[in-house]
Amino acid sequence: MSDNILEIKNITKSYGKKEVLKGVNLSIKKSEKIALIGVNGSGKSTLLEIICGVKRQSGGEIQVPFGKGEIGYMPQTFSLFQDLTVGENLGYLAVLYHLDKGVVQSVLEKCFLTQKKDMLAKDLSGGYKQLLSLASSIIFNPQLLVLDEPTSAMDPLFRESFQKILSEFMKDGGSVLLTTHYMEEIDFCDKVAILSDGKIVYADYVNKTFGSNKFKNASELIFKYTKGDSYEKQDRK
Repeated sequence: MSDNILEIKNITKSYGKKEVLKGVNLSIKKSEKIALIGVNGSGKSTLLEIICGVKRQSGGEIQVPFGKGEIGYMPQTFSLFQDLTVGENLGYLAVLYHLDKGVVQSVLEKCFLTQKKDMLAKDLSGGYKQLLSLASSIIFNPQLLVLDEPTSAMDPLFRESFQKILSEFMKDGGSVLLTTHYMEEIDFCDKVAILSDGKIVYADYVNKTFGSNKFKNASELIFKYTKGDSYEKQDRK
C-alpha cells in the first residue's frame, strides 16, 4: 500500500439492476484530508458506508493497513442516545472501547462540549449534536475519520470550531475523508475528489486546482466535471 492508509480499488455497488458505484478508485495518505463532492444521489454516502463496513460492496476492495475498527465514522443522521446526556453518551462509548475514564473529559474539552456535559442529547442544538457526533467518532483515537456531510446543521461559527477540531486530530497523525456541500470547506482540505455517475471523475490537490487559476472556485469545478443533466433531474419539490 506504499504510504497510503486507505486504498479504494475498483469499488462497485449495485441495488438490483441499479448500479450506483461503477469502479471507484481513490487513495488517502497519512495526515491527509480529502473532500469528496458531487450532486445528491451520486453515491457518496454509499461509498463511505462501504469504507466503514456498514455496507458490502458488489465488487472491488478496500485496503487499509489496520482493522476497520481504526476508522471513526460520522453518518449524516444523529445516531447516539437521545435520552442520555452528552457525558453519558461518551461514557458509554468509553466503556464499550475499554478506554480510561479520563478520555471522556479530554474529548469534551477538544470538542467544546464541557459546558454541555449534563445536557440531554435530544435538547442540544443541531450544531452541538454534530460536535457530539464528532466527539463519539474520535474518542477512541482512530487513524482515519470518515465524515458524511458533518457540518450540514452548523452555522459558520460552529463550522469554524469543527475545522479546529479536525486540524488538531490531523496534527496527531489522523487522516480525514469527508463529504460536503459547503464549497468553502474545500479550502481546508489537501485534495478534492468528485464522484459523478458512479466514478471518480476528478481528483487533485486543492492548491493545484485553484492556485493556478485553473478554476475560479469549487462550483465551477463541479459543474465542469459533473453532467449538467444530473442537476436538472434533481427533485426540487
